[in-house]
Amino acid sequence: MEQQEPVPPSGLPFDWKKIKTYYQLPEKAENGGQRSNVCKAELDPARTGNDNLSLGVHSKCGDYEYLVSCFYKKTPLDGKMPDGRTALEHCCDMIIDKNVVELVVETNTVSNIKQQIEDILHNRGYRSCVITEVYSTQKKSDKIFDNQSTILEYIYYPHRSLYGASSMMGQYMKNIVTWHAKTKDNDDSIDTEAIYSDKFIRGRLRAGNKAKLLYL
Repeated sequence: MEQQEPVPPSGLPFDWKKIKTYYQLPEKAENGGQRSNVCKAELDPARTGNDNLSLGVHSKCGDYEYLVSCFYKKTPLDGKMPDGRTALEHCCDMIIDKNVVELVVETNTVSNIKQQIEDILHNRGYRSCVITEVYSTQKKSDKIFDNQSTILEYIYYPHRSLYGASSMMGQYMKNIVTWHAKTKDNDDSIDTEAIYSDKFIRGRLRAGNKAKLLYL
């Protein structure tokens, strides 16, 4: 197995000692377990040539979310992959393969991305995914810190022994555990996680709190 990245220095908001990790995913409900048979995801297109096209796919188990897969590469949506297809087509492959039923897409840079994704998915006969567009005006670091406690409490990440350091998951996780607010570089994966946290976890918690208030 290729050599793993060294553990980042302490003091980082999401270093390895702070995040929750798993060595093996819980069994899906269809196999007698408690993890959901479907997934949810967030996609963040690259803003510049130095940014990553970032897709994080999660699966819920009880109160927790498990990162199960990702697409992470410095490429535009229409960038060509080695097989000649676009990066967006590869993201759609993952959406279908992981049975993603809800997808949040940040549209700060691409206005018609929802339609592009729906066209690809529908052409392949997949109509199970509800796509929601969001436009963020919040500063990235503020967004990330707003969701820090939720990410650390509710999201499990694959242990670094489960993938190669140069793989997409390796780069995705590296940019999470080494992120800090003093630099704008390599913040795409933790930004993806922050948006996912806000829309799917904090949103669920807020809805639960409102429901409780109705019965007080």
